[in-house]
Amino acid sequence: NSFKKLLKNEFLKLINSKDIDLENLDQEKTLEMVLILKKLGKKFPDEFIYCINDMIKSFNLERNFKSKMYRTLGTILLSNAHQTSESLTYITNLFLLSQKDNETDYKAWLGWANSNSILHDITQDDKYSFYAVDGFLKSAKIQTSCILEYLCQMFAIFFKIKDSSAIPQNLIDELCSLPSQILKQ
Repeated sequence: NSFKKLLKNEFLKLINSKDIDLENLDQEKTLEMVLILKKLGKKFPDEFIYCINDMIKSFNLERNFKSKMYRTLGTILLSNAHQTSESLTYITNLFLLSQKDNETDYKAWLGWANSNSILHDITQDDKYSFYAVDGFLKSAKIQTSCILEYLCQMFAIFFKIKDSSAIPQNLIDELCSLPSQILKQ
C-alpha cells in the first residue's frame, strides 16, 4: 500500500509538472516518463502493473493519451525477460484496452500481435497464432509503408499453426482482402 502511494505520487508529480503538456509531449519528456516507468516496473513488477492500471483508470484522460499509456505499459511489461502465460495474457489485455481507445494505432496492434505470438510459443495454443496474425494484418493495413517486417512475422506464424483447418474464416477473409499494393512492397 505504501508502494502504491509512492508510485502514484511520483507518477502524478511527473504528469502534473509544469513542463509537461499532456497534449503535446515532446520526445525528451516522453522518454523520461518511459524510463521512470521502466525502472519502477522492473523493481516492483507485480505492484507496478496493478497500480499503474488503477491510476490510468482513475485519471480523466483524453482517449488517445489513455491509449498511449496502455500501449506503453504493455510494451514495458513485454520487454521484461521472464514472461509467463498469465503475465502475457495480462499484457495482451493492455494492448486490447489501447486498441479500444484508438483503433488506428498500429503500434497497439503490433504489441498485441507480438504478445500473442509469444503466448503461442509458450502454450502451443493455435488461437494465439490467429490473434497474432490478425494483429500483424491490422498493423499492415493501418501503417501501409515499411511493413515487410510485419508481413514476414505474420507468415512465419502460419508455419507454427498445428491445424490449418481451424483458421477462422474471418481471418482467411482478412488475408484475402489484403491489398496487392501492400504485398508488392
